[in-house]
Amino acid sequence: MLDPQFLVPATAAILSPAGRVARMLRFEAALAEAQAETGLIPERAARAIAAAAAEGIDTAAVLEAAGAAGNPAIPLVKALGAKLPPEAAPFLHYAATSQDVIDSAVMLQLADCWAAMRIDLDALAAALVDLVQGHRRTVMAGRTLGQQAMPITFGHKAAMWLDAVLRARTRLRTMPAECLMVQYGGAVGTQAGLDPRAEAIVAALARRLGLGVPSVPWHGARDRLVDAASRFALLIGTLGKIAADIALLMQTEIGEAQEAEAGGSSAMPHKRNPVRPLIALAASKAAPGLMATLYGAMAQEHERGLGGWHAEWTALPALVGMAHGALAGMAKTARSLRVDPDAMARNLAATRGLLSAEALAQALAPALGKLAAHAHVEALCRRAVTESRDLKSLAAADPLAAKHLAPAALEAAFDPAQRLGRSEAMIDRVLAEAKRTRDHDG
Repeated sequence: MLDPQFLVPATAAILSPAGRVARMLRFEAALAEAQAETGLIPERAARAIAAAAAEGIDTAAVLEAAGAAGNPAIPLVKALGAKLPPEAAPFLHYAATSQDVIDSAVMLQLADCWAAMRIDLDALAAALVDLVQGHRRTVMAGRTLGQQAMPITFGHKAAMWLDAVLRARTRLRTMPAECLMVQYGGAVGTQAGLDPRAEAIVAALARRLGLGVPSVPWHGARDRLVDAASRFALLIGTLGKIAADIALLMQTEIGEAQEAEAGGSSAMPHKRNPVRPLIALAASKAAPGLMATLYGAMAQEHERGLGGWHAEWTALPALVGMAHGALAGMAKTARSLRVDPDAMARNLAATRGLLSAEALAQALAPALGKLAAHAHVEALCRRAVTESRDLKSLAAADPLAAKHLAPAALEAAFDPAQRLGRSEAMIDRVLAEAKRTRDHDG
């Protein structure tokens, strides 16, 4: 029921059982062509296998039979073989094992998912660049442990989001070369029956599929697959952080940002719910459990795992599918986010100057010493809270503060725009990195 909300159709199709079967067929065609290229099987047989694979098979029947067979490769090879002429059938799936075709199909799924997601990831980065540039001087309250702490700018907050998104994009951009390897080892990973053509066959197969060539088949070594999964999981975590911030800024009592297309309520006409951040947050709650499954499945027995390999088949598609759903939603949210500088200014003033307490203490420290200045300002803050008064007016009337601070220095201590630290330089660095990576990815 929730698939249309949490998944993107393109990646949902790639990650579906039918999507995996389609890529298994692609593997069988590429394998036959690679073996014919190296002279292991007749070219005529390879052409017949590739043609039969291109025509497709009864996917539903293959998936139904997979339960009894233990995996979908066995009924797939049987169905594909039934379509071949007698002289080509013996060369189908030659010297391969079920895990070769399934693992390679998974690698193809991950590659295709990244290709589909890349547009949305670039769109999110571009939208965040616009937010950073447009609000680099929009002052707001920085919050720690849920409470107002010191002034920042919304551009600074968005720059932190952007910086994390850029790192996620780099991890995913380098994933194919570092993680996505073809699988072709035969029954126990020794490529028995292929010598002396084994290396040439693997290279030709990998080239046709657009995958990397491993030093050794990796039936029982799942680190690359889990590495790839972790990059999607890290993206989900980053999206969850951005979603949490935006959802909190959308709270009625805060009102500093708003989704342009916020959701409604079946009972309360006034509600504007953070629907797309909800999707990213839901994914961030589910991702740790899915990654735990994949990490737990790494301890696979001997040359082929018993159960661990199979556990990947549900956890990985769920993780990657939710990653794209969360990404697509947050890209739309970032593009249409409405920032309210007036609400930010009102919230900054809500504490009656208490956010300037640290700056006031720092201004008094040269004359009073750091500890004494801190204690004195702390006492003024207690008075401001107890008496519901403005800290700035208390400081202006305070004899000790008046003695050591000129009016201009007092004004500066209570001006949020003058207490933003190195925000501008940090923002410039992140924007430069965004431009560099955009130009690099071209």
